[in-house]
Amino acid sequence: MVFTIPVFVRSSGGEIPMYVVRPLFHASPEERSQLLGRAMARLTTALRRELQSASGGPRQELLAEYGFCPAVQDQLRSVEFCYQKRTARCRLLLVVLTDLRLVMCPSMPDLWFQLPRGERLEKLLPQVLERYFADGPEPESLSLEGKAWTTTLELRVRVPSVPPEELGTGLALLGGAEVGDGRTELELVGRSLDDLHPDGLMRCVARDGMVARLGGLLAAPHRSPVLVVGARKVGKTALLHQQVRIWASSHQERRFWQISPQRLISGMSFVGQWENRLLAILQHARDKDLVLCFDDLLGLFLAGISRDASLSVGEVLKPYLQRREVRVVGEITPEALHVLRERDRGFADLFALLPLEETSERETLEVLLTELRESERTHQTRFEVEALSTLIEVQRRYVREAAFPGKAASFLRQVAARHRRGTVSRAEILEHFHATSGLRLQVLDDRVTLTREEIVKHLSGSIVGQLRAVESLAEAVILAKARLAEPSRPIASYLFVGPTGVGKTQCARALAAYLFGDESRLLRFDMNEFVSPAAPIRLVGTFRQPEGLLAGAVRRQPFCVILFDEIEKAHPDVFHLLLQVMGDGRLTDSLGRTVDFSQCLLIMTSNLGVDEAGRPLGFRSRETGEGLLFHRAAERFFTPEFFNRLDRVVPFSRLSRAEVGKIAGSLLHRLLSREGLVRRQCILDVDDEAMQRIVDRGFHPQLGARALKRTVEREIAAPVARRLAEMTPDSPMLIAVRPRHDGLAVEVAELLPAEPAYGSLDRLFEQPERLVGAIERRLDALEKEHSRLAPRGAVAGEELSSEQLLYFDTRERIRHLRGIARTIRLVRGSETNRPGRRAESHRPLLRASGTNGWPDLFAGPELRLALRDFIEGLTLRAGEARVQGKLALLLAEYALLEPSTAEESTRLTVAWPVDGQLAGRRLADGYRYLFEELELSVEAVEESERRCNYRIAGLQAGLIAASETGIHLFCTGRSGLVPVVVRAASSTPARVLRVYDERYGTLDLRTGWILRGGLPDSEELRQLVLTALPLPGVFLAGLEL
Repeated sequence: MVFTIPVFVRSSGGEIPMYVVRPLFHASPEERSQLLGRAMARLTTALRRELQSASGGPRQELLAEYGFCPAVQDQLRSVEFCYQKRTARCRLLLVVLTDLRLVMCPSMPDLWFQLPRGERLEKLLPQVLERYFADGPEPESLSLEGKAWTTTLELRVRVPSVPPEELGTGLALLGGAEVGDGRTELELVGRSLDDLHPDGLMRCVARDGMVARLGGLLAAPHRSPVLVVGARKVGKTALLHQQVRIWASSHQERRFWQISPQRLISGMSFVGQWENRLLAILQHARDKDLVLCFDDLLGLFLAGISRDASLSVGEVLKPYLQRREVRVVGEITPEALHVLRERDRGFADLFALLPLEETSERETLEVLLTELRESERTHQTRFEVEALSTLIEVQRRYVREAAFPGKAASFLRQVAARHRRGTVSRAEILEHFHATSGLRLQVLDDRVTLTREEIVKHLSGSIVGQLRAVESLAEAVILAKARLAEPSRPIASYLFVGPTGVGKTQCARALAAYLFGDESRLLRFDMNEFVSPAAPIRLVGTFRQPEGLLAGAVRRQPFCVILFDEIEKAHPDVFHLLLQVMGDGRLTDSLGRTVDFSQCLLIMTSNLGVDEAGRPLGFRSRETGEGLLFHRAAERFFTPEFFNRLDRVVPFSRLSRAEVGKIAGSLLHRLLSREGLVRRQCILDVDDEAMQRIVDRGFHPQLGARALKRTVEREIAAPVARRLAEMTPDSPMLIAVRPRHDGLAVEVAELLPAEPAYGSLDRLFEQPERLVGAIERRLDALEKEHSRLAPRGAVAGEELSSEQLLYFDTRERIRHLRGIARTIRLVRGSETNRPGRRAESHRPLLRASGTNGWPDLFAGPELRLALRDFIEGLTLRAGEARVQGKLALLLAEYALLEPSTAEESTRLTVAWPVDGQLAGRRLADGYRYLFEELELSVEAVEESERRCNYRIAGLQAGLIAASETGIHLFCTGRSGLVPVVVRAASSTPARVLRVYDERYGTLDLRTGWILRGGLPDSEELRQLVLTALPLPGVFLAGLEL
């Protein structure tokens, strides 16, 4: 039965329209795509499936509804009408059913009205819309932005003349249903390639001769099955799609069907079910001369096999191919064809082979230009000329398991989709390949220089005490960068030999992180698990379980470092397997799929010769003697074929005590990255003496770093776990490791914010006039008090007494403070800032109203995110921000106006953890600048890698030191949370005073003053420190609260 279905089509506005299609008289199915042809193809498939399902039921009202196809005429109109006392404008598509004189609007499916004879639609439409929208939605929400129109599509659906009988009771009890006819089953398990025409089909460019040969084979009367043979991505599917395009452009019947072997048996749980389904499909294909397409011929011999049955889909299909009853087209790689012939030579020989070779450079460029025009049409992406040549070069150099033109064309489509509406240059091509492969840009880009010294310096930061290994790894990276490594082999094949716990695995991990951006790019295989004769099968896979451990891992991630740990313990057959990998850089699995190892680094570790190296070495140096012993031991153990394929034998020496000390810091840093400590935002602070005790307890010349790891777990991780289990993760934790007489003391303390300093005065900040007025009254009193110190008459500068110097200094400070107060009043009196005012040299301090916001920052699961939300949520007008900045400056300067008369002397210590040197130094230098600006005497008593100790003397020295005593918490992207502890001579830090974030800003938890956008400079730190000083008692007494 042929259905002619009216379709409503609309497109969104913009440079790249989105097409939405659906049946005119139904709300679903609805499909959308940037290509109209693709959207219509999807709608056709959805409607055919829906109608086919409805035709098999006892009630067929839906078929009658879709059979309604009256003559229609569409009109796209812009209408103005009255809506809620205003004029609304709406753009709608109207569809007139000419024979019935009915009008409907697809955008509003419930809007239908009669058009009387002699009545004009232009006159009637505003009245209808005014009544429709009287209590409805906004008219503009239903207005069309782009184009809209109606069209029709034709569908052929087989409708049985007699309704199907009800399912038999006996069969229903078994839970199964009878297999339908061949057409129905093919619709269920197959995919019509004809429905993809035109936009869903690939194009085959520069291969007209191969297209003609395939067309001739498919048109031959003897129905010989055809097998297109070629490497992956060579264009096998595109060749078939081009043949489908030729057929679909001139025929309405669907002829080409894609079938997956696993789909054939899905849902078939009873004996004989899938066999009956396949036989029905084959008989239908024979009767209708259909073309069945298979892209997984090997899968035909896996589908259907179970524990109780050995019959496969391929064996059922084989007799039909032998009798030439059905047309079949298959796709296969040469390696998979070899496996197929081994599996069933008779089945493979039934096919007429059509070999497809890789395209030349000119043909590849022609294919890319076609894809480029398509990307310009669909994504509005432009490619520079140099980008295409770079794309071809990158794919040729780094992607060996696939062939041109497919690997270049698919990469171009990915880049075009990522840079939609943009221009793609050489840099974007390299950046996208870096993002997908992980390969370091310095290695990938020939125009970027990379020296051996740079690589050694970078790797030395992760590898301790193994300079020869670092230099060997650097040479491998340089070979890959310079393209001097053999393209058909792995980048390098190294054998690491040395004692346990000296860093062999860490070297492989560091290389993976450097070359491919992440330690997860290290594929590790413990060869203790591959000692049986079945070990090679586990690595490569079997026909029924094809995902081998090694082959599957490298296929999923071809850019990696592969570590074979303790290689000497593997079964001898594993060495034979690795010979092919080390020599040819490729491996073929049980399904004939080639795995490329040319972008991998092979690293094997071994303990060969370690026992001999422990004996006296005569007159040779230990380093030279050990290296020679390791080399000879490896040469004796491995076969000459295997040993000669190694690029280098790298000896590892034992670790000294100093080197173990360096590793201890790395282990503690890794301890902090564990989930339990990250979730609680824990901070680790290890005392220098405690670190030495950790090294003393963990140093073992024979066991290396492994003994140190056990010490860290026993002495630090276990006590911390016991303490954290007793606490709730409500706020950040500070873990302090300190020495004690019998070992180490691990203390876990909760980091709490300091109490708000202003208390009941906090509400005065919402009334700046009162605060400024109180300060001005105090300035008047101070000016009056100091007037008695004014000199009588003219006095030379060198004759001024200390009291007279204090008078002039105080008078100048008062004058400066009055100027700030006047500025605040001027800004408060205006809604906006005065035009042309001088820009501020420093960022102003801001303040949130109330004290309820910032203490709650520590209650959340992520302090840095809470700080970001708090600072970014502070919304102030320009005038308000300037008032608050000047108010902070006024308080800071006023704090220095009423000093104590006595000189004070104290000490201030700034200490930080191992990974907090940048933060600690910055704060310590800021304090030194502050003391010098305040004309205090500053002397550095101690300066080391972990602390600064200052002796300060002068007016208010003790007050400032005591005010800064506490924990200053730095949020950094490198180290997470870094606590910098500030101690005065006679005080103990207890709470967090400030939170500093290198990106979002700084918050003083006592006062609420905020500095947006990064860490404070010296002048900005000065304001933060001075605004936190307690207000003088004489000033507080004069306030009217």
